Amino acid sequence: MPQTCKACTNPKRKEIDKALALGGTLRDIARRFGISRSGLSRHKRDHIQPLVKTVAAQHQQAILNVAEQRAAEDRLTGEMVLDELRLHGFYDPGEFFNEKGALKDINEMTPRARAVIKAFDFVNLYEGNGGQQHCFGQMRKIRTSDKLKALALLGQHFGLFPTSPPPVQQNNFQVNILLRSDAELEHFIAYGEWPSNGSADPRRIGSSSTERGGGSTPTQT
Repeated sequence: MPQTCKACTNPKRKEIDKALALGGTLRDIARRFGISRSGLSRHKRDHIQPLVKTVAAQHQQAILNVAEQRAAEDRLTGEMVLDELRLHGFYDPGEFFNEKGALKDINEMTPRARAVIKAFDFVNLYEGNGGQQHCFGQMRKIRTSDKLKALALLGQHFGLFPTSPPPVQQNNFQVNILLRSDAELEHFIAYGEWPSNGSADPRRIGSSSTERGGGSTPTQT
């Protein structure tokens, strides 16, 4: 017959479990609640530790769920930004006007049209002087977002504008070779070094970083 857990049937079980969870010693808890140390040890092993593992697993899963939700929100935010850029890059200015060519009131415009408006200007028009002055009309203007800027951002995102390759830089060694005389080039090919300064072409500009000073020109045998 299985032994009954004294801690589980104790009317103060919640206090016992709390004391065990807070790291109290078995001796102190056993003396406080009148339960044997061996009984508390079995209760902790069989009933407390599995519960702790279950709660820890649930907590870990909750953290993973939050992380996945945030990742999904981040992806959604990126898609929303692209949608907004497409809207600002491809809107039709005709949506601001009615069939007679007059500017629509804001409540008559579609949500797409309102989304690309960044400012309104209203100017009352007056005529007459002094007390005879009166308003005869109103001039309305709207300022919209920059289509070209939105298209440029979209083009950069999708890689539509290839970048130019960096300019090729010519080092001093290459420049000096181009400025050498034919005789000097033949000497370099034959001996692996440039002629001494005394036999160099006086029209040459600059000096090579590999040029060696001094010494006599080797004689070919």
